Amino acid sequence: MLSLPMGVMRQMMDMPAPPPGAPGPFSLADAGTLEEALNQAGFTDVRSERLSVSMDFPSVEAYLNMIQDTASPIPAALADKPADLREKVWQAIAGAVGQYATADGTIRMENEAICIAGRR
Repeated sequence: MLSLPMGVMRQMMDMPAPPPGAPGPFSLADAGTLEEALNQAGFTDVRSERLSVSMDFPSVEAYLNMIQDTASPIPAALADKPADLREKVWQAIAGAVGQYATADGTIRMENEAICIAGRR
């Protein structure tokens, strides 16, 4: 759900991927790294579980609105770019998201989430 627009933007703007360990929405995507972070923060009995999560949006436009409202690295990276480039990037993201459309136009994206718990 988030990697798709970031990948499109990086490709179109010839941006390198962030270096390993850099802060970002995927910096704790490895369950072991996430568990270690909680252990270092003083939590005990830390456990995690990976879950499949389906995210549904009524349309491509609804998905784009969510990304524009909540995924701040994307709008921030585009903020100082020319308007025509911004528009091309958003159109390319819309096109890429279209592959997840169901017969009724709903956008359904399968994702993975890590649920983690610990005691403090």
